[in-house]
Amino acid sequence: MWDHPRPRRVVADLREVVVRAGGHLLACASRAVRVLETAIPPAFCLPPDDVARTLLEEQSGAPS
Repeated sequence: MWDHPRPRRVVADLREVVVRAGGHLLACASRAVRVLETAIPPAFCLPPDDVARTLLEEQSGAPS
């Protein structure tokens, strides 16, 4: 992580990213982007159309 670039870098990632919770498929994307920042583990950002938003609930305090 310490050798990740500064400033952050955003790169396309064509691997399949699958997110499951409680036996549900929450997301499946092959058009994700990976965010690389110094001292922070890589994060994947998924296109909204690849996320089953009907299975998610907004929590209080969460940004809208």
